[in-house]
Amino acid sequence: MVSAAGINRPGGVGIYRPVWRCNDYAGYKALFERGVTEVGCLAHARRKFHDLWVNHKSAVAQEALTFFGALYDIECVASELEVDQRRRLRELKSRPLADTLHQWLLLQQNSDRWDGDRQGDRLQPRTMACVDALHR
Repeated sequence: MVSAAGINRPGGVGIYRPVWRCNDYAGYKALFERGVTEVGCLAHARRKFHDLWVNHKSAVAQEALTFFGALYDIECVASELEVDQRRRLRELKSRPLADTLHQWLLLQQNSDRWDGDRQGDRLQPRTMACVDALHR
């Protein structure tokens, strides 16, 4: 098994490729260097855009929040479904929307739209650098 400190502990069962959902905490980087797959946390990413919108009325943040809201709406419906139905709904609705959000975030990384957002540079290193982890 792998701990949060990136140390192997005895007792792991079989061969597996671990996945670790995190909020870009630097302490987890050792895990990713050892083969653990980083999976970003949508709620943490959304919160950064929400804070940017509330505090600075960022147009980029407002646009991002529409994507997050749509994904949350799908999850609201999914929460009432059986496992197989939930999986199918996510494949049909969430995956295409997540793909679109991923592409949009990639475009935003090099966008000059951040120039008008005073806090954009603060958001980019924390959230924008984790775009691929958010898409897994």
